[in-house]
Amino acid sequence: MKIIHRTLIALLALSAGPACRSLTVRGAEPGHIELIQGQAAEKIYFERFSLESVELSGDHGGTGNPDKWFAHVIVGAQKAADKDLPGTKVMLVGHRSPQLPIVEDKYDTRIEPVDQAPADALVVRGRFVYSEEISGTSRAVLGMMAGKSWTRARVEVLRGGENVYTCHVDGKYLGNGYSWGYESLGANEEVGRAIVQVIAALKAGKTVKSEPLVAP
Repeated sequence: MKIIHRTLIALLALSAGPACRSLTVRGAEPGHIELIQGQAAEKIYFERFSLESVELSGDHGGTGNPDKWFAHVIVGAQKAADKDLPGTKVMLVGHRSPQLPIVEDKYDTRIEPVDQAPADALVVRGRFVYSEEISGTSRAVLGMMAGKSWTRARVEVLRGGENVYTCHVDGKYLGNGYSWGYESLGANEEVGRAIVQVIAALKAGKTVKSEPLVAP
């Protein structure tokens, strides 16, 4: 009985433990990097990502909610900016969706909307390409981590309408037994975080590691 009791405690601790997150940059196409190197980036303007042609795999159970997905992208971007680009604000181009306040409250942050970005602004555009969600059922088996859910987005970073950097970003989320329904959202947060990390590296004149673009 003692062995069984200790095993149950260990499994509960595993299932309640923090989720693991990671990201990968693929197929980078550098443009006018000089437009960002050493330049100020007090505000980064995000345009809403498209879900129109995304390929879904796994346990999604639907086509996804573009406002909900994008809310997690931009909040993830702001949290990364707080760490990697202190003082930088992520701005939303367009209206605030009803989904956004829910994510903001979760992470105690706020994304300000604007009707349009200024002419010389640093702008991020993108579209979701692929998303794979690991079944919540598989995560429920003894609370074990059963594999990464992940989302790929094609991202363009522009300044004043000029291309600075284009790449694909794979945001990955390794959930646990309490992650049901959050897998893709956690992966989308990683997409936002990756974008800001790329911008921070380019500003600092660092090389961004890019892997070959391979099919999912």
